[in-house]
Amino acid sequence: WVTSAVLPAIRKTGSYSMPKDYPSALRALADAAEQKLALEAETERQRQQIAEFQPIRQYVDTILESEGTLATSQIAADYGISARQLNKILHDAGKYKTEFQKYLSDERAQRGSVNHTFAGCRMILEHFHGENSERFEDVTAELLAYAAGAHHGVFDCVYQQHRSGFMHRMETEGIQYEESRENFLKYCAG
Repeated sequence: WVTSAVLPAIRKTGSYSMPKDYPSALRALADAAEQKLALEAETERQRQQIAEFQPIRQYVDTILESEGTLATSQIAADYGISARQLNKILHDAGKYKTEFQKYLSDERAQRGSVNHTFAGCRMILEHFHGENSERFEDVTAELLAYAAGAHHGVFDCVYQQHRSGFMHRMETEGIQYEESRENFLKYCAG
């Protein structure tokens, strides 16, 4: 009673007054019991949430403990930038092409009509992704590619037809990928 009714009332209002009659005391006791049940339900929900995140935490711990793996923030720090800045640079890799520069100067160009996100995804996947998509390096490459490609919004990693969103970015033609890659490496990463 003290911990479930008196102390919470003091914390909430700065004082505690005894109920004046039996029905008021019963209402106060019922309110305290409902609060306790609500807290227990919330505690259980949080326990379940923590249990659901446990595999993710273990995965991240495994990656961070790996001697050959670096966090994005560590890679970015080597260049004197933040992980967010590195993501923006990779996202913008497709802007290093003539088509995008023309798009910028064309007042009649339709916003978003020139693809600039696939190049960064493709560069990451070409450089870091292997044949076996179960390796930590491959999953990490997919996460980086997703972050770079989803800068303006999410994209499907797997479409309803079971087609990979990553493969779509790797195989799409007509986006001047080679020019973007060459210029990006020459002017930005060089």
